[in-house]
Amino acid sequence: MELFAAQATIFLINAQARDSARTISEDLRDALAHREIIAVAKGILMARHGLDEDTAMQDLLMESRRAKRSLRDISAELVSSTQLPR
Repeated sequence: MELFAAQATIFLINAQARDSARTISEDLRDALAHREIIAVAKGILMARHGLDEDTAMQDLLMESRRAKRSLRDISAELVSSTQLPR
């Protein structure tokens, strides 16, 4: 039983790692496909809050995780909610 339990534990850990890597990979593919809208959203955060590019990206990623929504959706919402000065 101990040998079986050890093997089952290793299997579960590997399955979780694979799923986590797949999720990260899918998020990165989505981000690359929609990098323009993400870049604009980063620019908005940089201008509004005086952030550097890396910090603005981290803020978008944290909001994406917090809201359990895609980075693209969070970025698109930010861009669409921003009005240009007249």
